[in-house]
Amino acid sequence: MLRFNKISVENIMKFCSFISFTLSILGSLLWLIIGLFGINPIAEILGYMSINTRLVYISIGLGGAFLLFFLIVLKPLKLIG
Repeated sequence: MLRFNKISVENIMKFCSFISFTLSILGSLLWLIIGLFGINPIAEILGYMSINTRLVYISIGLGGAFLLFFLIVLKPLKLIG
């Protein structure tokens, strides 16, 4: 018999944090490639400013915005010091 865990706020936050960190890492690697080589892989693959390219950029931006929200509201750095 399958058992499903209840969806909790903690599980949702863990999932959102994982997705946001992943998108931020991918975004930073994208900027590294653009800075070092002058090549935009997303635009090369999906087309310059196509709807798919914009969706990738929006997803990366939303991931960064979530991390900013996480840092401001939840103050995880306060726990370190």
